Amino acid sequence: MKAMCPYCEKTTEIKIKKAKEEYDVKGVKVPVNAEYSECTVCGNTFATAQQMDKSVQQGFDNYRNKEDIVSPAEIISIREKYNASQKVFAKILDLGELTINTYEQGALVSKSISNLIRLMDDPQNFRELFEKNIKQLSDNQINKIQTALNEIDNFYSIQSLIKIKDTDDKYTGHSRPDLNKLFGLIQLIIAFAGKSLYKMAVLKILFYIDFVSYKIRNYSITGWPYARLPYGPVPDEYKTVLNVGQEHLFFTPEPDESEMGELFELPEYFKLKNVEGKFDKKSLEIIEMVVSSLKDKSPTQLKDLTHKETGWKQTKNAKLIDYKYAEELLAF
Repeated sequence: MKAMCPYCEKTTEIKIKKAKEEYDVKGVKVPVNAEYSECTVCGNTFATAQQMDKSVQQGFDNYRNKEDIVSPAEIISIREKYNASQKVFAKILDLGELTINTYEQGALVSKSISNLIRLMDDPQNFRELFEKNIKQLSDNQINKIQTALNEIDNFYSIQSLIKIKDTDDKYTGHSRPDLNKLFGLIQLIIAFAGKSLYKMAVLKILFYIDFVSYKIRNYSITGWPYARLPYGPVPDEYKTVLNVGQEHLFFTPEPDESEMGELFELPEYFKLKNVEGKFDKKSLEIIEMVVSSLKDKSPTQLKDLTHKETGWKQTKNAKLIDYKYAEELLAF
């Protein structure tokens, strides 16, 4: 890696150094593993703008964890749950129009606003504020949110069948588990692959998509935890997930003529634009990139690929894989 040294003013190779420091964030001391550059010419150390931003963001993240403040990823997850734009979400919460945008870009949220946003994760709380401020919204905005609320009501009866803890932690990629997105992601994997896929191939591609998302953005797409099994990582409770998905026709299993396992296909009613609308632009880019890279690999090849990953190797069998291992992904 090369950078311009501010001391000798030469563009040269640099060595990356790390140092444990303590930052003051809103009067709270938080630890930061700060990154620096060492000039190989003059030996001085300095921090690039990117390294300083990374350290500040780490300080903010540690502050949020310490003070139990809602994260940008959590805000996005809650807002998108109701198909609300930043502007609409702000109106419903009686906040300034640009406020949600700044929070999602990384600005720190006060404890009171954090609590308010977290209360909105409960559809009943959100519905109450939505109905209170409905006059501020256009008919189109109202229809989008009402459609999302109806889908949530219908989906709760399905999600109750799967025992996944509703939390956002190191095992969910700091996003709340969203079964609706998980099913939608399975559909997009098959759609972007342009062909039927073996069940085990779908499970491995799911793992890589969520972990690549965490590696790039520090939060997963589906919020789903993944368990370490002998044949590679799989979504936690995957057998129940697949059974429920098949029963409700999110995807359909077909026998493989060569008897190598089940193939997953899309249902006849599937419409790509309806499912893509559940995901933001960056998520779609990540999904398409991962699927394009892995779609032609056999289940055995994908199994072998995951067996090289630190997350699989460092996790005990049947235990959940910490998303921190996303930083060490070899395949991406």
